[in-house]
Amino acid sequence: MALATIEGANPTTRLYTFIASTGIEDRNHNIYDVAGWDLENYKKNPVVLGNHDWLAPPIGKAHKIWTEQDRLMVTLSFASTPRAKEYQTLVDEDIIRSISAGSLPLQAEPRRNKDGWPIGVHSHRHELVEISLTSTPANPETLRTASLQVNDPSVALLIQAIRDQAGY
Repeated sequence: MALATIEGANPTTRLYTFIASTGIEDRNHNIYDVAGWDLENYKKNPVVLGNHDWLAPPIGKAHKIWTEQDRLMVTLSFASTPRAKEYQTLVDEDIIRSISAGSLPLQAEPRRNKDGWPIGVHSHRHELVEISLTSTPANPETLRTASLQVNDPSVALLIQAIRDQAGY
């Protein structure tokens, strides 16, 4: 029951699920092994930024982050600030459909072209630092997969019943 595992989410919060990373070669010629994601520190401060802007306040937070089927997945919500609401509107209007994972390599090797010139890295282990909404992600597979708004009281009661039954 995926909904039962979203801890800390207000029942009226609109949640969005994205593919945050896959193991394909991205536009920068980098490859991030999905099994190599270290999520421990990110889960302590699960910020969502706009366009990797570390100087601006976050626009949201991740409620759940996990790997499945060779993908890093994230379920997030937006903050109530004007800037965050602008991003949320762009997502709701299907203008921004993508996300990007900001990371630090922990174990990586250079990738080279046929002439031996470095063209990117193959990262086997990497720490997730932040997630960003972006209009031009390096990985073209990082797209929104679902949205859920739970403002119907009967649905909120159902979710609470599922949480109670599952022991959450």
